[in-house]
Amino acid sequence: MMVKHSLRDDGRLLEVQRLSEMERDLTRQATAVRETIAGLITSLLPPHAPEPHVLEVVAASGYSRTFVDGVRGGRHPWHKTAARSAR
Repeated sequence: MMVKHSLRDDGRLLEVQRLSEMERDLTRQATAVRETIAGLITSLLPPHAPEPHVLEVVAASGYSRTFVDGVRGGRHPWHKTAARSAR
């Protein structure tokens, strides 16, 4: 005969809960940082920004030119997340 036991007594369940909460918190933090980065890139590089400024932001950020242009032009998910949060 099988005896059923509750997982509530298993410490691993508490660890899953703790780590899941930590992961959700880190995701919220990362989203906030991404929104800030997108906002800064957009404010530093308006559509008429000279090429040297664009290259400075690329170098300072460590992101690719394609990424910076995408954020700058509103074609990147980080930019959309930032706009959605502003509503």
